[in-house]
Order: sequence, then structure tokens, then C-alpha cells
Amino acid sequence: MAVDDRFDLDAYLGRIAYEGPREPSLGTLRAVVAAHSTAIPFENIDVLLKHGVRLDIATLHNKLVQRRRGGYCFERNTLLAAALRALGLFAWQRRAPASRYLHRHRVKPGITGWAQVSGLRGEVDTLEKAHARVAHDLYYIEHWSPWLDLKILLKTVGNSRLA
Repeated sequence: MAVDDRFDLDAYLGRIAYEGPREPSLGTLRAVVAAHSTAIPFENIDVLLKHGVRLDIATLHNKLVQRRRGGYCFERNTLLAAALRALGLFAWQRRAPASRYLHRHRVKPGITGWAQVSGLRGEVDTLEKAHARVAHDLYYIEHWSPWLDLKILLKTVGNSRLA
């Protein structure tokens, strides 16, 4: 399990305010993921401004840890995976669809809209919910059209009137 030497575990753990044990265990995994999710917000400003997004550890560490900014899903998860590897926890990353996803997200933002209007909002606390959300996101990527976005918009407006 390779650990990136540009990743500063102490600085990262300080950023997420984690002071717990560092041994590879389920408890450490749960605590680090919870601290990461709480401390590093979702932010897609760079994507919306059409700035290039780099996923190398040095860039992510600079942006999310040193500059204390947030990041979007791939940025946050890549940084988290590096932290888990540094802690001796196995962190597998699927890289194959990332380039399509990044291109799709830059061209048509709002990737999770289809999942959200289909009732997949809130906490993902089971593997089944995670699979369902990913399936809806992949459906959106593969079947995007202006009509699908219009359908999402209309469902969003309809749902907000019912709330």
C-alpha cells in the first residue's frame, strides 16, 4: 500500500480536528471519515468557474488542508483516501470512469440532481443507498439531455411547492 510522501498526515489530522488513535481499526476509520466529512465542506466553485481541477495529492493538500478550502466529491474523496492509506487503512479508488465524470460535471453541473429528485436525499447510511445513488448518477451521465435537466428542474420546483 503506497503512501504519497507529499501527504502530511499531521497537518491533515489537524485540519479535520482529529486527535484520536492512529492504529488501523474500524473505530479509527469511522472517526476519521466522520471528522473529514464534518470539517471539509463540499465546494464546487472551481468547477463552476471552469478552472482546471487537479486531483494530485500535492494540489489537494494545498487547497483543502493548507488553504482550508472545501472541495467537490473527487477532491474530498481523493484526499480522504490518501489519509486512510497513510493511517495504514486500505483505500481503493476506482479511476476508470473519473475522466468521463469530470468532463460531464464541467459541461453540465448538477450531477446529483437526478438522484435527489428520485428520493435519494440525505444521509447515505447503508450500502444499498450508496449503490442506488451511484446508479442514478451514472444513469444521468449516460442519458443526459436538455429534457432530462428540464424534468429534474420541474420535479424540484414541484417538490418545493409541496414542502
